[in-house]
Amino acid sequence: MKVKIFYTRFNSGEETVILNQWLSFLPIALQNINHQFINKEDKVRNLLGKLLLIEALKKSNHQSISLENMKFNNYLKPYLCNNLDFSISHSANYVFCAIGENIKLGIDIEEIKSVDFNDFENVMSQSEWFKINTSPNPFQKFFDFWTLKESLIKAEGKGFFADVNKIIITKNNIIYENNMWFYQKLYIDKNYSGHIVTNHFDTTIEMIFTRFI
Repeated sequence: MKVKIFYTRFNSGEETVILNQWLSFLPIALQNINHQFINKEDKVRNLLGKLLLIEALKKSNHQSISLENMKFNNYLKPYLCNNLDFSISHSANYVFCAIGENIKLGIDIEEIKSVDFNDFENVMSQSEWFKINTSPNPFQKFFDFWTLKESLIKAEGKGFFADVNKIIITKNNIIYENNMWFYQKLYIDKNYSGHIVTNHFDTTIEMIFTRFI
């Protein structure tokens, strides 16, 4: 089973050019959603995520599928058709979009930065906190766990309605509500952590970099 990951990066100062050049490529409904973001960088991340999805559909021979057909499940996970799954994630200057046929998937990336672990006490198990606190790089270890759990939640489809305390991470897979999932770590940038989770153990990943400016 193959999954394609399209990703891009923008630099500070490029936000206005990107928005002026590309926002009109989105359906009006998605443009209106983009306008609701106050921060210009958030607008760009949202826009680039949708542009990567358009590119992913085109390069996966699904160019006939329009983002105007985007729907949402009961837990607000977006989808376009039943046999195609996609997942979008962004952090700081990176934006990612994973896409695959006849597979369930989720992707998450995060910039590794200083955080107050007390604010996330209930997000990790005791054994996970032990591994984080005894790691040579605690923040990297924290975000490794974080992106893995976020990817699982996206793949599973319940989003914020999922109970992170029921997630069991093993060396080779991840289990949630008696369902087994499979994960791969993404090596993006030494300052970022990322994972992709799928429901197929033999998933191969193709990374495709795309620039919009």
